[in-house]
Amino acid sequence: MSSRMKPTVPAPGLDVPLGPERRRALRMLGDHWTLWLLVAVHELHGARFTDLAAEPGLSRRVLTERLATLVENGLLRTERYSIRPP
Repeated sequence: MSSRMKPTVPAPGLDVPLGPERRRALRMLGDHWTLWLLVAVHELHGARFTDLAAEPGLSRRVLTERLATLVENGLLRTERYSIRPP
């Protein structure tokens, strides 16, 4: 005798409308380096471009593009210093 399991509750998130802003955020965060940058900057309580560029496998072009996208979307902000901070 075999039996089939049937869900008693619908799977979460299947009928949730995303809207354009949420879709854009998910597309942006779906990128490996974008997520890595957010975590790295958070863990380091800020980071210099040169420190982030030292990550193996991350090209300066990709770093520049991802940082620009994060700043443009308000997830990061830049601070310019006249001298190199400690």
